[in-house]
Amino acid sequence: MLMAKFKEIVKFEKENMPSYQYDFLYKRLLPGMIYVVGGALVVIILAIILFFTTESEIIPIIPIIVWGISVIPLLVLFVIHSKKMSLRLLQDKSNEFDKKYKTIDYKKATEKLEDKMLIKDNTLYYDDMSIYLEDCLVYFYAKTLSGAYSFSLLFYKKEEPISDALLVLDLDNSLITYFANNTYLIYNQSAFLLFANDKKEFLRLLLKYNNQKKIDDYLSKTDNKKNR
Repeated sequence: MLMAKFKEIVKFEKENMPSYQYDFLYKRLLPGMIYVVGGALVVIILAIILFFTTESEIIPIIPIIVWGISVIPLLVLFVIHSKKMSLRLLQDKSNEFDKKYKTIDYKKATEKLEDKMLIKDNTLYYDDMSIYLEDCLVYFYAKTLSGAYSFSLLFYKKEEPISDALLVLDLDNSLITYFANNTYLIYNQSAFLLFANDKKEFLRLLLKYNNQKKIDDYLSKTDNKKNR
């Protein structure tokens, strides 16, 4: 069961991650972790055996010292390659999202949303029902998991306890354009505008926190400092 789940995760990550990120995780990091953890178990067992089979207090420590010295270069290489991979991933994904999620002509954006019967005359349409956007709490939500990224808008009804969203829409150029021109409708405006205007900085925060609330809190603190 666990092995099947692991294979499923590996397959998903191979499909969604850039090859250099996938290779780093499974051809460098994973073997390195196996060496470190497996080596630690071996030297501990060996040290215990030597402790009981020799009268020396130094000999049992030798395997631990040798193992520790051998691990240091691995840790240094891990830090170097991890940094390089992270910087490359940040740049590549920023370029990708700059092309995929961009503002377009506002009139064209509204026409597309109307054609899809999603938003018309400041009204949101969902499940054969409708609600004024000003009566909605619109929340921008971003997440990354195993190399996959999702950016969406969650629509909740105001004045009611937060439960299931009325509607969840995957972000596209039309939605970005519409709400970039109506930011007062967005609950977490700072996060949405950062994504719309500076993909690289937003992605840096997403890769660091991978938690929309933490990103919102960080941006809120940053905004408060600027306003002092």
